[in-house]
Amino acid sequence: MWLSPSTLRDESCRAGFPLDAEQAERLSAYLRLVVEFNTQINLVSAGDEEELMRLHGLDFLPLLSDPGTEPLVDIGAGAGFVGIAAAICRPGRTVILLEPGIRRAFFLGQCRARLGLEVRIVPKDLEGALGDLPRGDLLFTARALPKKERVLRRLGRLRPEPHRLALFLGADAEDLAAQLRVWYTVDRMIPLPFRTNGRLAFLRHVSRETWAGSSA
Repeated sequence: MWLSPSTLRDESCRAGFPLDAEQAERLSAYLRLVVEFNTQINLVSAGDEEELMRLHGLDFLPLLSDPGTEPLVDIGAGAGFVGIAAAICRPGRTVILLEPGIRRAFFLGQCRARLGLEVRIVPKDLEGALGDLPRGDLLFTARALPKKERVLRRLGRLRPEPHRLALFLGADAEDLAAQLRVWYTVDRMIPLPFRTNGRLAFLRHVSRETWAGSSA
């Protein structure tokens, strides 16, 4: 019941980010793929369908409020709870999934094939993939990224082109934003609908020189 299209639509409406019928149908099919492959690949810690829906399957919803159209790069895409969901709900947007784990990258490939998604899968970590990414504006997103602060500081230093971050954070949101302030400024933070203290933080890249000049 919890992964049915009707339940996904109802819960997304309650969260304030409503899905249409086609989006809910395809998102339901994706979440059932997660259930199918989870015993083989350990995509997500075991839990019931309600937990999968609320804490994983619909976690991405506030991202739909972003009006940007630049390519989306999901760092450490894992099971695809951000990148695959975004590709389903924003089919005209370029989505690039960075996932160095062979088994999880295989799963993302299965999602692409079975759901007919136009996504690009890069089996590398962020630093290894930087040279393969498009030039120009990008929106990088990260949800469950180990050593997040260190990885994102390197991104700010190594990619001089304009870009933004959309970070799924917990109670550490303000602390992480402060740690990244040499490279990024916070645009806004949106509460995550099913997580206590969870927030989606949008940050914009600012060069060290620009930031230093603005604070002088």
